[in-house]
Amino acid sequence: MKRNHFNTTVKIIAVFSLMIIVLGTNTLFSNKMNQKSNNSDFLTKVQYIISKDEEKFYKNLPEEKQEEFIQQFWDIRDPDPDTPENEFKEEYFNRIDDANKQFTAAREGWLTDRGKAYILLGPPNYVENYPMGGNPINNFSRNPYSVWHYIDFYLIFVDNRNDGDYQIQYTDLGNIADVQEAFQKAKMGLKYLDKKLGYNFELKRNKQKSNILVFSIETESITFASDGDNMVAEFQIQFKLKNKSFDDIWSYSNSHSIHFAKSDIHVPKKITLEIPLGKEIPKGSYFCFTSLKRSDEKEKMFLNKMIKVK
Repeated sequence: MKRNHFNTTVKIIAVFSLMIIVLGTNTLFSNKMNQKSNNSDFLTKVQYIISKDEEKFYKNLPEEKQEEFIQQFWDIRDPDPDTPENEFKEEYFNRIDDANKQFTAAREGWLTDRGKAYILLGPPNYVENYPMGGNPINNFSRNPYSVWHYIDFYLIFVDNRNDGDYQIQYTDLGNIADVQEAFQKAKMGLKYLDKKLGYNFELKRNKQKSNILVFSIETESITFASDGDNMVAEFQIQFKLKNKSFDDIWSYSNSHSIHFAKSDIHVPKKITLEIPLGKEIPKGSYFCFTSLKRSDEKEKMFLNKMIKVK
């Protein structure tokens, strides 16, 4: 009897242990599937604002590092890191929600042309709707169409298939390629600006063969403030250098002043800042997260891209 009782107990323990292993495996598998789903959903949701370099780098990352990338993706776009909110992220997803409420018809509103324009360019200043098509004043189309007026330009969307899914047909910016250029500019701040602050950067070696970060900032779109005999603009620069495994290689955050004398007749088109890295960077491919912000403005520009150190 005791032996039978012992065998029964062993069987129960074995079955119970097997259940724990199966449940643990299922949980691990489920967590991995959820992570893949969340990561895939990330690329879908940010398709309007993610750069080609960002997308390519993200897809090649180990799965366990993708969450870190997502966090950095939003952090570099946060105009005010001192607040608990990420205003850029909140605005982006609020616009997706608004687009779904306003433009959903044959497909989800945020995936339509009007949805994309609303998300990237913001709400128009005012809208003219022509549900019956052309009128005596403006016989643009026999199909229903809508004219979105912004401060400097307008867009015309036409319901060519009569299914409620309006497509961009015309803009006073020029052809559709110009609209796409406006969308590209808007990616950097969720609104279209004719004079978007421009900058670029590269890693170089100076005469002492030390690594330096070179920032080139376009002065055309900078608003300078008067300071005695000089005109001054102060910027906050952020820079993060990551390797293929998303390990931190070098980071930098500091303010810089750009100034020139009021007596200067010719203001340079570009001003260059050289920042020493203080360490040697091995040859290879790296990903850079960078942002540039005027200290007295909320607008924040960011440029994230792959670079090669030779």
